[in-house]
Amino acid sequence: QKTRGEWFNAYSSIMAFTSTDPKLADAVEAYTHLLARLMSLLMCCGLQQVSPNRDRPFEIIDLEGIEPESMDFLNQAPDKVEIILQWIQRSMVLHAQTGVLPVAPPILSRAFQEVSRGIVNLQNARKIADFPYPYPLAQVSMILQIVHWAAMPITAALALPRGWAVLFSFASIVVLWCIHFNAIDLEFPFGSQANDLPMMEMQQDWNNSVSTLLDKRATRPPAFEFDAAKHYEMSIVMSDASDLYVPSKPVLSKGLARIKIKDVNKKKRANRASMIAKDFMNSCEKALLDLQEEAMPSEVLRPIEEEKPAKDTGESSIDEPDDPEDLAVTRQRTNESDSGCGNRPGIPRRMMSGTNTPSTTASSLPRTSSKGLGNRETLEKAAVVETARAGDDAESDPVHARREEREISDL
Repeated sequence: QKTRGEWFNAYSSIMAFTSTDPKLADAVEAYTHLLARLMSLLMCCGLQQVSPNRDRPFEIIDLEGIEPESMDFLNQAPDKVEIILQWIQRSMVLHAQTGVLPVAPPILSRAFQEVSRGIVNLQNARKIADFPYPYPLAQVSMILQIVHWAAMPITAALALPRGWAVLFSFASIVVLWCIHFNAIDLEFPFGSQANDLPMMEMQQDWNNSVSTLLDKRATRPPAFEFDAAKHYEMSIVMSDASDLYVPSKPVLSKGLARIKIKDVNKKKRANRASMIAKDFMNSCEKALLDLQEEAMPSEVLRPIEEEKPAKDTGESSIDEPDDPEDLAVTRQRTNESDSGCGNRPGIPRRMMSGTNTPSTTASSLPRTSSKGLGNRETLEKAAVVETARAGDDAESDPVHARREEREISDL
């Protein structure tokens, strides 16, 4: 059937490619009749190749008009299908040059491809006829069948009651032999027996199809009177002009198949939005840190360990005043701040308290003491460190704040 479909499509294409020039009408008609006879003969020879009997006769369109010399050569050829196929392809080339087939070579090559695919399908069908089931395997299968036929009744009689032994032996033997004979029929499906393929009917159907395209009405599309008011309605009618079929049960709706397209830009937009949000948060954190650094003195963030006197060198991280009284007051402040932080070196009191207090600036220090004037820079540093360590107790304890102010005034 594949071979028939390919060859008929090639034949139909060649018939459609013929010229419509009135001057070439006789040449076109002669070529189409020649082509029809060659296609009928091609299918006949193809069926003979796959048939067990290569001389099996089939119906063909009469070959009157074809030169006898060519037919004698065809009868002597070992493969008639290949010769006829070459005749058809050569005729296409020659008539393309004379104008009978006035089509472009790329369009005409479609017919060549379909003819070649048909012969390939025919060769695949020949594998079944030319390569039978291996003889040794067939003989072994037959011997096993005979052994089973002889041993099965004896084995069943020894193992089962008499009635069941007869029934079981008969059923198993009949089933296996039926399978064997069915396999033999399927091995040669191109014969002339009743269960073989209807090859004679296939050839008759092919001749009818080829002869139908020779009619001029088949080569000319039908005329059509278009009426916009009527034909745009697209009315549905039955093929036999009977009443339109209306189903008794409503048609089950199977829904609509939705085609979804993956949005590639959606993920890109989400990633871009997350990056923008991340940059915004980073900038906010940086700005917040800058504001905190501007609001706090640099000495507040300095650890207390850096402010204590170094033990190895014996030098103090804070310049001590030269006056003995100022030195005693400064050391007393340092001891009090250390005791207020729980004697934990390196932790500022601001971090321990958890509240905020307005820092005392160096401008609020008095300038009445002459000794304090000599060591003003040292006192300013001590006041800033003391203010940072004091924490936020000024707001919560006003008495403590006033006491701190009096002590700074005394200094």
